[in-house]
Amino acid sequence: MKPLQYCSPKLRCNHQTTQMD
Repeated sequence: MKPLQYCSPKLRCNHQTTQMD
């Protein structure tokens, strides 16, 4: 699981959690 407030180029920036939509 990625840390909170983690921005990935493939994923949108989410302040809560980064999940693959």
